[in-house]
Amino acid sequence: MRTKVLRRMLLRSSCTAGLIAAFAVSAAAQQAKPAPPTKSVEEQTIRTADGWSLPITYYRSSGGKNTPVVILLHGKEGNRLVWKGLGEKLQGAGYAAVAVDLRKHGDSQAPPNAGPRSERLVASDYQKMVLLDLEAVKNFLINEHEGERLNIRKTAIVAADDSAPVAVTWAVFDWDKKPWSDAPTLAARTPKGQDVRAIALLSPSEGAGTLNLGRTVPVLKSDALGVSFYIAVGSEDRDDRGASEKAYERLTTGGGAMKERMFLDEFDRVKTRGTDLLGVRNLSVEGRILKFLDERLKPLDDKWQTRKSRLQ
Repeated sequence: MRTKVLRRMLLRSSCTAGLIAAFAVSAAAQQAKPAPPTKSVEEQTIRTADGWSLPITYYRSSGGKNTPVVILLHGKEGNRLVWKGLGEKLQGAGYAAVAVDLRKHGDSQAPPNAGPRSERLVASDYQKMVLLDLEAVKNFLINEHEGERLNIRKTAIVAADDSAPVAVTWAVFDWDKKPWSDAPTLAARTPKGQDVRAIALLSPSEGAGTLNLGRTVPVLKSDALGVSFYIAVGSEDRDDRGASEKAYERLTTGGGAMKERMFLDEFDRVKTRGTDLLGVRNLSVEGRILKFLDERLKPLDDKWQTRKSRLQ
């Protein structure tokens, strides 16, 4: 499977391999536990395996254990606050949602011993966003799942510009997780991942660090995975229009039912990009995203099941 190619890409530096080892040993211990459900919108902080503190805004749902959940990823130089309007709309429509400040963005904080250059964004940070930041978000949501407040199997990601390659790469990484070896047959084993079922990208960038959108999206187009995509871009956005069209073409090329799950909105005479599209009133991008999720995520018939291994 092409996920092996992607895994080699992620593991080609010894630094990245060490990060995965660190995550396997310490992520569970460092992960902040969710606060009691005292309010519907909560500000919390989660901790990555390498010690970064990432603020999150959690739009809690009262819908119970079959509630779908949406991860919101800001673009370059953005922060979690840009998602306030969409987060509230998702919550009102019956979703749980979590917006996160990725490392070196917003109010995120480096470990105390990180050094003076810790705030400067470098190419390797995008790999760390995949392997560490989003894994910390996933651990937070697993805790919510085990509390029967959402269904992790019905997860979507909404990402803007440079976070698009991060979102898609992490979705492949999550789909590549093997289940716990806690039952004789594969079907009976407790899953670890394979939870991302829908992805919405606003003005997606072709690349971020060593991550590449065009090379990664084809891995997720298989009918066996059933992942749906929505892409929104302005027709005059020269930075992202080509990447959007290429991604859509690679997703829809071939047989099967792919075209029924892949959607591209190219807005005529619009040069606005990323999360700024949310503020263009006549485009109704928030409504389009919500409609996409209502059709491609919420109706999925994936019942809640525990993520605790029988071996634990």
